Amino acid sequence: MQLLRFSLLALILTGCQTTYTRLSVTNYRGERIADWIAEGHVEKIGPVYKIKAVERTSGPPYSQSTHYPNGWTTFVTGPNIIHYQTGKPFWLYEMDGY
Repeated sequence: MQLLRFSLLALILTGCQTTYTRLSVTNYRGERIADWIAEGHVEKIGPVYKIKAVERTSGPPYSQSTHYPNGWTTFVTGPNIIHYQTGKPFWLYEMDGY
């Protein structure tokens, strides 16, 4: 019984790892409009993605990055959205003291 409890606890703790997803929004010509980094679950609602954003980088000609250390629930939409798993942003590691 003790081993079962320990195994269950280990399974629960390993399942709590935060994932990060990059969403790249482009126009029909493939030119970048914005890049988002989402923390945790990405929910698709029709053509829109609901995310907890930690970073947004706007497209050219004057690109600007905005950080949301506590996360910001927002919706991402656009003509073309490509999403894929990515690593934790370096600035979040710096905030954690690494």
